[in-house]
Amino acid sequence: MSSSQIRPLSGDADGSGILITAANTGDAQVVHKAGDENTATEKITVWATWNTGTRPTLHFEWGVDTATRHIAVELADPSATGVDSTRVGWTLAIPGILLKSGLEIQCYATVASGSLGNVNLHGHAEIITG
Repeated sequence: MSSSQIRPLSGDADGSGILITAANTGDAQVVHKAGDENTATEKITVWATWNTGTRPTLHFEWGVDTATRHIAVELADPSATGVDSTRVGWTLAIPGILLKSGLEIQCYATVASGSLGNVNLHGHAEIITG
């Protein structure tokens, strides 16, 4: 019989979100590291928001010991949605990628010009066993 449990992302110790300050792959921050249990799979969901500066692009890298895969996610543009630029909405950045066996996801952010501003990640890992 299968069971599941929801846990915070390992990079978010207290639930306040992960503030992304890294601007390149060498300084990428840990978002989540899957457990080493071979019997469990972790479904990772991450939402991102930003509230000042120039619209950023998030760069997620994942691999066992080094970043072996890369995806870029451009965050929602408030001017395109009619949202006040001081209250930018959430962007679904990782829509349920499956991880296991110690796989780690890291993130950094870039902007075309201007300042990075405040980029925050929130999410969870659903641990599925059985």
